Amino acid sequence: DVAFPLQLRIPRWCPKATVRINSETPVAVIPGARPYELRRVWQPGDAVTLDMPMPWRLVRGRKLQEGKVALMRGPVTYCIGTAHNADWVRKYPDPGTLTIDPATLGEPVPDALSVLTGTNAVPVTVVLTEFVDPSGIATYFRIPDLDKAVDDELMTDCFAK
Repeated sequence: DVAFPLQLRIPRWCPKATVRINSETPVAVIPGARPYELRRVWQPGDAVTLDMPMPWRLVRGRKLQEGKVALMRGPVTYCIGTAHNADWVRKYPDPGTLTIDPATLGEPVPDALSVLTGTNAVPVTVVLTEFVDPSGIATYFRIPDLDKAVDDELMTDCFAK
């Protein structure tokens, strides 16, 4: 047996994190700048379960991306890449003009996501990949209602000082 504090950083993009020790009742953890601390006498076999749901976020763009959003899930930013959308990109060469319909967002799967293009609102299907995709060409998009977007939680600290 040994006593020590275990500190867990809960990022602000995770509004409903929970922590459970062994078979105890899960405890809600508030995200923020300070780590959540578990102080106890730890015993061999103790298990900590940290559940951090990663909901989709539409993060408001700034400066050159004003009026657009980046599509994020947890710490991951998604983009349109040419590798999975070659035919589509030939037809719509400026994917940054797309309007994402947030109602089409489901859980990430190796599948396609519906979006709307231009002012004609012609439904098209594209595959969004993680921003690390070397063929990525667009990460900011329009949405029908910018009030559904959130500020970048990392930038919030910069402006608060």
